[in-house]
Amino acid sequence: MHMARSEAQRAADRRYNAKVADRYKLVSAKVKAEEAEAFRLRCKENGTTVNAVLRSAIRNYMEEDTAHD
Repeated sequence: MHMARSEAQRAADRRYNAKVADRYKLVSAKVKAEEAEAFRLRCKENGTTVNAVLRSAIRNYMEEDTAHD
């Protein structure tokens, strides 16, 4: 179980998020709860993160889709 984040940690997160807000955007998708949990578990088993897998998938898709430009 995770420990609660301190107010200082939350304040640091807010400062960081404000600093990078113009460079990063959140991309989300709704999936079934079981599928999301299985995906998180598979990422953990493979020593990666959900974020890393999704970013890689986005890059691959964009590279493959350049033929349509």
